[in-house]
Amino acid sequence: MIVRASIHALGSFHSRGMLSDRVACVNARGTRGKASELHGTTYAKRRGTVVSPTQERGAVSEEIAEKALIAEGYRIVARNWRGGGGEIDRIAWDEEVLCFVEVRARSVATFGGPAETVDGKKQRKIVRAAAAYLTRFSSASMPAVRFDVVAILGAVPASGPSLASSGSLTIFRNAFDASSWYSR
Repeated sequence: MIVRASIHALGSFHSRGMLSDRVACVNARGTRGKASELHGTTYAKRRGTVVSPTQERGAVSEEIAEKALIAEGYRIVARNWRGGGGEIDRIAWDEEVLCFVEVRARSVATFGGPAETVDGKKQRKIVRAAAAYLTRFSSASMPAVRFDVVAILGAVPASGPSLASSGSLTIFRNAFDASSWYSR
C-alpha cells in the first residue's frame, strides 16, 4: 500500500538539536572548531549532534517522516537505531507488525526519486540491522516484520519551522522483501 501526502498538509514542526555553523564543538581529535570546519562527523554522530547541512536536512526529513508515520497510525519505538553494521531511521509498530523504516529525501527527481536510492546494498544493511534488533525477541514472540520506505520529494531546508508547499511525501509499505537477503 502506498500513502501519499502533501508536505504542506503535514503542517509546521520545530527542529530539535540542530547545530548552526556558529556553534563550536569538539571533533574526534579533541580540537575545537566551527561545525562547518569539522571533517570527521563520527564523534558528533555518536553524541547525537548534527553537524553538516546535509545531516541537518536529513534530521529534518526524518522528523517530517516521523510526523507522517504517526498520522498514519504508526507507534514509533526507536529512532536512528544502530546495530548489525547499519542504522535504521525509525522502528515502529503498525498495528501488530514491526516496521523498519528508511527515510529518503531528494529536492528534485532529475536523477531518480528518493525511494530509488534504496538499492540492494542499502537493503542488505537495513536487513542486517533489523536482524540485530530482532534478537531482543524470543522465537515464540517474534513479531511479523515489514520494511517500509518514506520518500520525501521537494525542498527540505537545512533548518526552519516549515517546508515548501510544493513537496510531497510517500510512504511505501512493504517496500522490499527481506527473505532474499537472509541467505547472503
